[in-house]
Amino acid sequence: MLTVIDLFAGAGGATQGLKQAGFRVLAAVENDRDATKTFASNHPEVKVWDDDIRSVAPAAVRKTLQIEAGQLALLTACPPCQSFSTLGRMDPTDTRNDLIGETERFAEEFLPVAVLFENVPGVAKDPRFALLCDRLRDMGYGDLRSYDILASSFGVPQRRRRLIAVALRAPRAGTLPDDLSTFL
Repeated sequence: MLTVIDLFAGAGGATQGLKQAGFRVLAAVENDRDATKTFASNHPEVKVWDDDIRSVAPAAVRKTLQIEAGQLALLTACPPCQSFSTLGRMDPTDTRNDLIGETERFAEEFLPVAVLFENVPGVAKDPRFALLCDRLRDMGYGDLRSYDILASSFGVPQRRRRLIAVALRAPRAGTLPDDLSTFL
């Protein structure tokens, strides 16, 4: 079974979708206490780190889960998007923007087959996102693509645009499509 770690997991919506798609979610990291409680209620089999991700050591997580680097199928991350959103303050100095880099720390430790990063399209203009993409490529994620999608096109009952970035680690992974409309 394909395994996943869900970073910035919130109340567990992504975890639920991944489980429905046949993945086994091993762990999650979430800083919001109420969201963590909801997550734990909905996904009691998933180990949840209820802490600021900057305080969570990826090596300790890997050791707790008893998996080797390269064994994880997917690392998924959706860091806070408020300052990248057109509905938010769009504040480039918001310290939450630096949380993008936490995806890199976990990817470097786990070396998953794929990394899935989700956020608002505005994140693509931030140099921290470009740095994350560069660092993933340096780690061997040769096929990395970003997609700007409308969530409702994929059955989500929201008219929201999302940026989905997917990175596949060579040579085990396949090739990403140029356009996600093939999945509609």
